[in-house]
Amino acid sequence: MQGATVPKSAARRRDHDSELAARGTQRGGGRRLILPLCICAASLRFHPGAALALSLGADPAIDPGRFKITEFVSGLSFPYSMQSMADGSVLVATSPPVAPGGSLFSSTVEILRFVDADNNGVADGPGQSVFSAPAPGPATAIRFAGDHLLVATGPSILVLGRDAGAGLSFSQVGAVNFSFPAPWSHRFLTLGVRPSPGNPAARDVFFNVGARYNSLATVDTISATGLLNASGLAADSVYKFTLAPGGAGVAAADLIQIASGLRNAFGLAFEPSTGDLWLTDNGFDGLLDPSEPVSADELNRIAAADIGTALPDFGFPDSYIEYRTGNQVGDPAAAPLLAIQPIPAPDGKESEGAADLAFSPMGFPAGLNDGLFIAFHGRTGTTGVDNEENGVLFFDPDTGEYFEFLRGQQSGLGYPDSLLATDDALFVADLASAGGLSGAPSGRIWKITAIPEPAGTVPLTGLVLLGLLAWRRHRPDAH
Repeated sequence: MQGATVPKSAARRRDHDSELAARGTQRGGGRRLILPLCICAASLRFHPGAALALSLGADPAIDPGRFKITEFVSGLSFPYSMQSMADGSVLVATSPPVAPGGSLFSSTVEILRFVDADNNGVADGPGQSVFSAPAPGPATAIRFAGDHLLVATGPSILVLGRDAGAGLSFSQVGAVNFSFPAPWSHRFLTLGVRPSPGNPAARDVFFNVGARYNSLATVDTISATGLLNASGLAADSVYKFTLAPGGAGVAAADLIQIASGLRNAFGLAFEPSTGDLWLTDNGFDGLLDPSEPVSADELNRIAAADIGTALPDFGFPDSYIEYRTGNQVGDPAAAPLLAIQPIPAPDGKESEGAADLAFSPMGFPAGLNDGLFIAFHGRTGTTGVDNEENGVLFFDPDTGEYFEFLRGQQSGLGYPDSLLATDDALFVADLASAGGLSGAPSGRIWKITAIPEPAGTVPLTGLVLLGLLAWRRHRPDAH
């Protein structure tokens, strides 16, 4: 059962969101498009003598002296999605090809755990394998869900349980498998998880069902088997189900569509303070020149109170904001919270292929500690200065402004597709820094760590400390 359809404008973040905020305000006119400062050379733990550097953006809100950038780990097979554990270690989903040097799209799944005991921003070793399976890759999301770890890989969501014993490892205890008619352009999955309201032992699991085609509404449906048995799932949408202990393992129930009119919502994140669901959506490619989008990538929001009680329609394919011009096409009620344009519009630095998003680390400097970071894949088959569409943006929901945080189109950066925010750092997983989606592993993870202000700069009185503790964001599923 699903709720009544409501216009997307009813799902705005705040009442004061104006049309300007809905379309987004760019920070960075022509005078700001200067070469940003290089922050630091990355430490290459496993390749002594090599040196790389990444640069942050040039917006005045970014103080280069307040950040340290390190190469956390390199040489990974297509890293995509990360989760932090209570001991500070990081789990990374990777997709080793079936054959050495093979393709991302003919791959398996392996989850690696990395430790940085001395907290120098560099992993202490090559990583411990905590789960591997021949399940069809690629792995595109991992999320903790209570005592379980979920892995989106190929057309499936695997449910993993932690093995008994002293060491850390996981085994599969269930799965939800989806059947997509071929061909299907957007068949890969992402995940979002929240505590299930009213049931502390359960978790609500959110996933996308992408559009079959580039610019057409999908009339075909998909089916699910395994922990869920359902047919007639609509594409161009987001769904949720509830995962809870059941019998000797887990049970899934209450499958419901919670959003429609989405071409490919590949980033899902819950706002810690409100429970609202934020989601990215990819604009559709040009009909004559695929590298020139017709519609802008979007950032949207569903209020916590509307999740499962209303069915917002986000407009695809009939309503959108034109890329570069900013013109509204179709129903203005379906306008996104943010339409992402070049900086400055219409012909400045581009950010395309919206992927993951993460809320700010609480320990980031003021001005960057209360917003969202959005990752962009850019153009497949290019890397470094040739990929003019990659990078990571920062968006301030209070002002509607956005600007480049991790500069795109720079040497050493391929596809910065996924993000992980911890208390004082933002991890950025680069799917393949060499640019190709086959060949020798070239995935990297960068760690951008906030450097505290010098002692005495800001007096931390007891009231300030209490305020920080009250404001601190707690992730429900820390492991």
